[in-house]
Amino acid sequence: MKPVIAFALLLFSCTNVKKENTTETNAPATTESIATEKKPIETKKIGEEPLVADTGQTWFKVSVTKNDSAYIKYEGTWPVLLTTEGFATMAFTAEKGALVISHGVTFYMYGWPYAIGRIPIMAKASKNGEASMIMVPVENNAYGLSISPDTGFVEITKNENNGKVVSGFFEAHATNEKKDNFQFKGQFLNVRPH
Repeated sequence: MKPVIAFALLLFSCTNVKKENTTETNAPATTESIATEKKPIETKKIGEEPLVADTGQTWFKVSVTKNDSAYIKYEGTWPVLLTTEGFATMAFTAEKGALVISHGVTFYMYGWPYAIGRIPIMAKASKNGEASMIMVPVENNAYGLSISPDTGFVEITKNENNGKVVSGFFEAHATNEKKDNFQFKGQFLNVRPH
């Protein structure tokens, strides 16, 4: 009789496990609704990036968004500043070297050297105290169509020896022929003329 009782207990315990499993699978699936709920992806805006402290080194950073999405971002230690009487060209390229195809931002500034303060970026600058800007992106390993902002500013935060060492930052906005919106932000520290 003992084997019959053991078999009955085994059969009874298996039936209980099966019932417990059934109740677990019939319970409401709360984790499934959480897993299927999608949250929008939060993109960090360029404007949230703090300015870098001046350590005395020459440095620059350029960040560009296209239709509120990250587009181009680079930094380096090779800015170019060329000056003549009352005019300056300042350029920041993603790669160092004259014969390298790379993203680039160039400013044409009238009335150089600027005092500390804000200079407006105009689509067609031509007067003292105005600047124009052009961005040349790289697409498919070649230069793409240039982008020229219609609004924005360059702010000079440091000007030593009448334009011999300048620091500052910039912000600009452009819309191209395809109605794409571009936001430009950047910073430059201790740029010296060549």
